[in-house]
Amino acid sequence: MSKHVTYTYSKAQIDNAIVSVDTAAKSLQQRIHNVAASILAIWQKESGARRISDDDAFEAAQWAVAKLNALQGASSYHAHALSIWIGMYLPCMWADETKSWYVHRDNCRLKGEAFVLARDNEFWTVSPPKAPKPFDMWDALQKIVDRAAKHHTKPVPGDDIDLETVRKLRELISSHVAS
Repeated sequence: MSKHVTYTYSKAQIDNAIVSVDTAAKSLQQRIHNVAASILAIWQKESGARRISDDDAFEAAQWAVAKLNALQGASSYHAHALSIWIGMYLPCMWADETKSWYVHRDNCRLKGEAFVLARDNEFWTVSPPKAPKPFDMWDALQKIVDRAAKHHTKPVPGDDIDLETVRKLRELISSHVAS
């Protein structure tokens, strides 16, 4: 057995395994959102009150942002949607240099309204996953042939269209369509 496959299911087990994957995926999304909302609840509690000093509020914000960065990195499949959610609802800024979120000292308090909005809008609904877009090799080859034909009729300086290769690609595509 391949070292990449740790368990194989029988034909009778496949339907239950698919249901299990669906349940686990939804459960993981919910767990990520619960952790994120918990981080925000702590941040809001520790920074939202007026009696808390600006230094304490900034410290609470830095802690929360560090935890959000860790959470975003914990699941690469959910990182994009979580990052959209963070950017929409929280007073965080993105640093391209460090590939992480940060907060400014002058805008580090998490207000109650922002907390409630973020808590009540799950990250996966803010940025739903893209629809599957399978690779169709024959369609891609046809697009190459069409593009080569267009460049052959209207040449662009620097184009190097090998007509023999285009002819062979057309034959290959035709033989696939005929089969």
